Amino acid sequence: MERERNSAASTLNHSTSSIFPILLVDFVAIAFVYFMPHLVKITGIPLYLIDPMRLWVLTALIFTNKLNTLVLVLVLPLLSHLVGGHPHIVKSILLSIELLLNVSFLYYLEKHWTVFWSAFVSIIISKSIYYILKFMSLNFGWIQGDLLSTPLWIQAVMTIVMSFYVTSFYRFYPKKIKNK
Repeated sequence: MERERNSAASTLNHSTSSIFPILLVDFVAIAFVYFMPHLVKITGIPLYLIDPMRLWVLTALIFTNKLNTLVLVLVLPLLSHLVGGHPHIVKSILLSIELLLNVSFLYYLEKHWTVFWSAFVSIIISKSIYYILKFMSLNFGWIQGDLLSTPLWIQAVMTIVMSFYVTSFYRFYPKKIKNK
């Protein structure tokens, strides 16, 4: 009887300790996306240039689980569209596709390469596919605007920074990315 009670307490403790990072990451990510238009307006700092949705999806990938990461991949662009009217719904779909590809390629490549190169290449591939799809959407008239809204040099710097970010935290949370 005592063993069953200890086992139940251990299971409860494990489940609450594993849900806390999920709730924390989700709350902060959703709050950031929700308040980002207001923060940009108040501060004048173009926070969208740091690729915040990718940053939060990679944070979820490190600190939570696959299911939660996939939920954020779908929710963050949609929430951004619903709350701020930006990006356009087609671009929100393209962003979700890009983030889904980023996470999928990262999971796949990590089995074969170092974490840094897996993160780096997965971002490059997903961005490339995003720009191909965006180019097609512009040509079909589904969206308006420029193909490149963020300068390439900023995207390159952020790709390197995010690759180092994933690599740095991977040392402390290896089971979150590694697919054993």
